[in-house]
Amino acid sequence: ARVVRMAVFPHRPATFQDAGGKVQGFYVDMVAEICRNRGWELQFVPGSFAESLERLRRGEVDLGTSVAFTEERVRYLDYGKEASFTVWSILYANPRVPIQNVFDVQGRRVAVMKSDLNGAHFIDLCRKFEVQPVYVEVASFDDVMQAVASGAADAGVTTNIIGYAREAEYKVVRTPVVFNPFLTYFATPK
Repeated sequence: ARVVRMAVFPHRPATFQDAGGKVQGFYVDMVAEICRNRGWELQFVPGSFAESLERLRRGEVDLGTSVAFTEERVRYLDYGKEASFTVWSILYANPRVPIQNVFDVQGRRVAVMKSDLNGAHFIDLCRKFEVQPVYVEVASFDDVMQAVASGAADAGVTTNIIGYAREAEYKVVRTPVVFNPFLTYFATPK
């Protein structure tokens, strides 16, 4: 049987590992069904989003999920013809930090996930408004939410998928700062 190696990273409810280490999520269910129908064996390769992109670039995995199109990535990735999801970015804040707009992050610590387009767009947004927060780079969206909840960061950037699904688990406040809608795709190495 053909083996399909799928990169997975903490992006609940799309892809995640439960407390027992079992990989789950709606993308996992979708790809598992396709593999079952074709007689393929599905293997999961867990890691961070940045690690998943690097594994795709090196050809160590066959499939990535939740990958936004960028000019840099298209040099080493092929994207599916159809978008798999529409996402947008949301800024969350620690409850003790009043943030109502992008200007409120001036001088504040803002957590962003490494290699993530949401964080990159927030950095660009702040640059355009000449706002200068202190960026705290972390490995996952869960780390973003944890940093905000614990006070290690005053605010953090995540996707609507993570935010809406996980905000109740953390002591964070969804701010009115919503930006950057974009499409995500399944991607494979060239």
